[in-house]
Amino acid sequence: GRSMKNFQNIKKEYRQDLLICLEQYISSGLNLSATASNLFIHRHTVIYRIKKIEDLLNITFSKLSQSERGYFGYPAKGFF
Repeated sequence: GRSMKNFQNIKKEYRQDLLICLEQYISSGLNLSATASNLFIHRHTVIYRIKKIEDLLNITFSKLSQSERGYFGYPAKGFF
């Protein structure tokens, strides 16, 4: 849909950063601090990236079921 096009229109390098962050965020059970620690980035950077993804895809990860979250997790790189 339109939201997927929005995501694909982002510069490839930045899109990859977002996807790596998303994969880590989902695999950590939506834990911002664990995601930041695992990626060696500031917690606020994780918040910014996840918010950016949510805005682009028009979703809220915290409102998704466990199985719906899995849909966006690994291997997200191939999905986008």
